[in-house]
Amino acid sequence: AKLTPNGSVELYHNNSKKVETTSTGVSVTGAISSGNITISSTFPTILLTDQDHNNDYSIINGNGTFRITDTTIGLSRFAIAPSGNVEVANNLQIPNDSGKLQLGTSQDLQIYHDGSNSIIDNDTNDLIIRCDGDDVKILAQDDIVLRDNDDSTNFIHCVNGGSVDLYHNGTKKFETTSSGVTVSGGITSGDITISSTFPTLHLTDQDHNSDYAIRNANGNFAIDDITNNVGRLVILADGTATFSNNLNANAGLDVTGNITVTGTVDGVD
Repeated sequence: AKLTPNGSVELYHNNSKKVETTSTGVSVTGAISSGNITISSTFPTILLTDQDHNNDYSIINGNGTFRITDTTIGLSRFAIAPSGNVEVANNLQIPNDSGKLQLGTSQDLQIYHDGSNSIIDNDTNDLIIRCDGDDVKILAQDDIVLRDNDDSTNFIHCVNGGSVDLYHNGTKKFETTSSGVTVSGGITSGDITISSTFPTLHLTDQDHNSDYAIRNANGNFAIDDITNNVGRLVILADGTATFSNNLNANAGLDVTGNITVTGTVDGVD
């Protein structure tokens, strides 16, 4: 030990100075080993000074807020407020594929990366995405798929550069195409409006019988046999109806006005 009148007290270990009192406290060279260390002042601080000329840090209890500060550049890096709120000055990183950000008393919400995919996993009640500002956008390089929780049954499948498919109980019922939409099954609607320069309704028979099209052809109503490429009925804008073959009226035919016949009219008693 070395005692300096009106000055310091120095303590040595094997003739190497380890402790020196100063006007502001003590200076320790080397490590401190203790069961507990209590720092008590109006602004308790631990200074961590890097002797290799890297950034220095301080750990401070500042008015009840725990704070880690980069003292070299004078910026707070991490803080815990008395309320428990945590503030991070920059990115929060979990630099491994087994670490998770877990939220909730029972860690019900987890956000993590499993090495291949990034996952948001909620185990309790609903997962709600709320936006009180503007749009909610889901941006994808490839497809956007909504499936059930075991990733087996499709609800909606959006193909980048292609169709949007809608499913019922895992079976595709609706698909957009480059020319419109394709529906598998029936359509129930109060009204159906087909609007284009040549509106057409196709009736395709899957039992390989003739297919038909109902058209508004330049203001004329037409029924066409698509399979045989024959027009079966045309109703002109003035009401004139033209049939491509016989008109069979088994219950009789009532005519008001003149009848013009080209050909033969056969009468049967």
